[in-house]
Amino acid sequence: MIRLAFPALAIRAVTFGETEIHRLERRMDKLACVEVVGEPEPVPFHVEVEAVWASDVPEKTFDKWALLRTTHPLVRSLVIVLQPGERQGDPRGSFEVFSEGAPLLTFRFALIRAWDLSVSEILGTGEPGLIPLVPFAKDATRERTEVAQRVLLDEHRERTNLHLVYSVFADWIFPDEDWEARIPEEIRMESAVFRRIREIGAADVLSGQLRRRLGKSKKTEALLARLKTCDAKTADKLSRLILQTKSKPELYAAVDRLLKKA
Repeated sequence: MIRLAFPALAIRAVTFGETEIHRLERRMDKLACVEVVGEPEPVPFHVEVEAVWASDVPEKTFDKWALLRTTHPLVRSLVIVLQPGERQGDPRGSFEVFSEGAPLLTFRFALIRAWDLSVSEILGTGEPGLIPLVPFAKDATRERTEVAQRVLLDEHRERTNLHLVYSVFADWIFPDEDWEARIPEEIRMESAVFRRIREIGAADVLSGQLRRRLGKSKKTEALLARLKTCDAKTADKLSRLILQTKSKPELYAAVDRLLKKA
């Protein structure tokens, strides 16, 4: 049958593999079921947020979409990228597979590149959930980032977790400012995220973030064991490294250097 379908292939031998497909476990960022006017059923959207673009993002998005489609046949995928990657090529909303030079598969997904947006465009939507994208906008400045934070504080004080997200993102782009200090204490006390950080401790939070970035290994665990003795100042520097360092080797080396100094 294979020779009949692919006459150009010079086949030497055939062996047979496992015919049962075991579902792979994948963790997605969000699965949103959206009620759309004119649609009888909610439309599922698979959403991924990428801090920095990487060349494997399209393939990972396809893998998750393919697994989701077994239970949500009409699911659509959306990827939001905060920053372009170094030497990773231009971000694209498609994944393609070729065989013998011919296209075998083309998968397309929606792609939002934060650096293509303007500050006025983000604020003009009226959506508070988009305001944390302001620091990454193409025309973002320290002054415009301050204005957007005031908009968030003045008009959306009840969105307590958004204030934390905004301070982290703003600190990523403009690290010389203490963005978290601008958030009133009463808002920080109401935030579930802030409370959780206080409950489990900075070292545990950092350990979880580093394990996710570096992967599980004896080398990683040895590094994480050294976090238990770090002070608040070192923990703050580590949190910035996790956000700002792009590759795993660079992150490991930077954390190792910082802990040695501490």
